[in-house]
Amino acid sequence: GDLLARDFGDEFAAAVIALPVGDWQGPVRSGYGIHLVRVIDKTPGRPATMDDARAAVERDWENERRIHANEEYYQSLRKDYDVVIDVDPSRGPTAQVGG
Repeated sequence: GDLLARDFGDEFAAAVIALPVGDWQGPVRSGYGIHLVRVIDKTPGRPATMDDARAAVERDWENERRIHANEEYYQSLRKDYDVVIDVDPSRGPTAQVGG
């Protein structure tokens, strides 16, 4: 359910989890549009083990660290550039980037 919600949204995941196994069902909405869905199998959930939880926390921490490092890198690049946006009613907005 978590991966389905991450990729298609909470509403889509909740709708798919409630569908019966076997037949095509739909329409089911997601952020990408409308889908026909066929659930071919369901596996009951189980409580996470300590190893499962540790792996999930490590993945989340690594992802946050990567996002933070990327943001710092983009901010350092941004210091070297001036961005000027000029709005001309006859042409629309234009942007100039200078280093």
